[in-house]
Amino acid sequence: MIAGIMTLTPGHAAVAKIMPLGDSITRGTNDVNFPNGDIPGGYRKNLQSRLTAGGFSYDFVGSRSDNAAAGMDPQHNGINGIRTDQALASLSTWFAVQPDTVLMMLGTNDILQGVPIATAANNLNMLIDQITAGYPQRRLYVSTLLPISGKDWNGQTAATLNNNANTYNTQVRSLVQQARTNGRNVTLVDMNTQLVYNNSNPALNVFQPGDGIHPGQAGYDQIGSLWFNAITASGSLLDPPATIVPAAPASLAATLISPSRVDLTWSDVSDNETGFKVHFRIGAQGTWEQIATVAANATGYSATNLASGVGTFYFAVSAVNATGDSAWSNIATPLSANLALNRTAAASSVFSSSYSAANANNGNSNLIWSAASNDTSATWSVDLAAAYLIQQVEVVTRQDIDQPITRRNFEVRGSNDAAFTSYSVLGSQGGTPLVHASTLTLVVSNPGTFRYLRVAKTDGGYFTLAEVKVFGVAAGSPSPYATWESGYPAFLALPAASRAPAADPNNDGISNLVSYALGLDPLALDASVFLPSLTADAGSLSNLVFRFRRNKLANDISIKVLSSDDLAAGGWTVESQSSATVTELGGNVEQVSLVVPVAPGSAYRFIRLEVTKTSP
Repeated sequence: MIAGIMTLTPGHAAVAKIMPLGDSITRGTNDVNFPNGDIPGGYRKNLQSRLTAGGFSYDFVGSRSDNAAAGMDPQHNGINGIRTDQALASLSTWFAVQPDTVLMMLGTNDILQGVPIATAANNLNMLIDQITAGYPQRRLYVSTLLPISGKDWNGQTAATLNNNANTYNTQVRSLVQQARTNGRNVTLVDMNTQLVYNNSNPALNVFQPGDGIHPGQAGYDQIGSLWFNAITASGSLLDPPATIVPAAPASLAATLISPSRVDLTWSDVSDNETGFKVHFRIGAQGTWEQIATVAANATGYSATNLASGVGTFYFAVSAVNATGDSAWSNIATPLSANLALNRTAAASSVFSSSYSAANANNGNSNLIWSAASNDTSATWSVDLAAAYLIQQVEVVTRQDIDQPITRRNFEVRGSNDAAFTSYSVLGSQGGTPLVHASTLTLVVSNPGTFRYLRVAKTDGGYFTLAEVKVFGVAAGSPSPYATWESGYPAFLALPAASRAPAADPNNDGISNLVSYALGLDPLALDASVFLPSLTADAGSLSNLVFRFRRNKLANDISIKVLSSDDLAAGGWTVESQSSATVTELGGNVEQVSLVVPVAPGSAYRFIRLEVTKTSP
């Protein structure tokens, strides 16, 4: 969602919120001058006058409104006697008003109360961090402490106190520089060195009248002027609202439309994105790829041309702008409708006609299938009527009475043989019983394509089921190359470009196409031992034997054996493979042995294998 040409972050408006933050000097205290020791408004009175005269729009903010001069904006956070640790404890409450500019002078009471300088400096560092963290547009101005002179305090001489204040000020300067180096919007206002303490008119001295800690009227006026100069140096009280990373999209949902199409929908909860990135992976351990970028304000996308039959699809969406990408949305996996619902079901036995096999896939978990009490190898099976890539299976246990024996030691099997002579185990429950009346959700990590699904007890115990749900996508007709890919999960997890026929993801000099043709693991580091070989036949140099592996399922390629005497261009001859000897190596791989005759008088014979993709 784009709000307009300009967006304002929370706490920003046309009027700059200024928070005076500190101790009694921020409040405007003077122990000897005015009744109750106050100089109404303190430095804030002079600062306000200058801001108003300069035409600046501002609003003083804070938790206090005491000691204000007549007609002035009274809010501030100047608190008599407050230390850095106490300010730190109240910071989150004070900053609920989201100030734009903060004028901070803190530490005098730490010095007066004997707080170790390192402790006070550390507290100040945390204040700087917390005030600026996450608010790059907020301006923080940090002042050094005024001198402490003319008054002993808490058993310490004025000289000692002032030396400690100077040491602390050195830390203040260092901390501000460090924060600026780290990209924080912090400015040092070195009051200690910039104030003019002695005037030709003694009545205008900083501490006249005063106690050597709190300024007099002239001192407060100088402080107000220095704050004004610092915060208006750029000609503005507001930095432009920072462009922040957009908020992450929410409520991503994926709907399976066809074996090769998934429709995505999400909620756009950001107001500053310039677009969205759609992320995709195959399999729970697959590598994420960005498959699309869609425009700002979008709330959906159709992912098409997906390779069917290769694994479970996973999607996520992130928002993006010039600053960067948001966090990702939730991860969504598209599931089909329940493929097992009301399909033909069978069981090894039934307890009675009231507990038929159909009760376990009729959509009603209150009706159950139960095996006969003497069935020691109980199974329940369903015919899905077509082959599907099974992504997820849910097994709902009996809901009415507690039967722990039925909630443990069973397998979920997939097969394309109705008799389950051969099958793959898609998931299982071990010896620990499931919780009573619960659902076991099995996300199939290595999906396979099956027409039949079976739940089989493995311990000879009593078995009963309330409902079995199956989710997957129509198998379609995956290409032979895609079928070969699916046999190597680590390879399947690579980006699509790395799985392309011409690619060589492990840089061993053997392309994926050659690995496919020879029935090799494309990521094996020692695949060279399975490359074609050339030997002499029975010790005779007149006949050479060229041997190579061949993937029997790779019916979309052409494999030619070429020979030449001199490597000259155009001098290669295609050798007939009609008389080759073929030996089964197991699985879908065979070895081809081809005798290549050597012409009399030939000094050399070169033989090579040429693999060509004949269909997409």
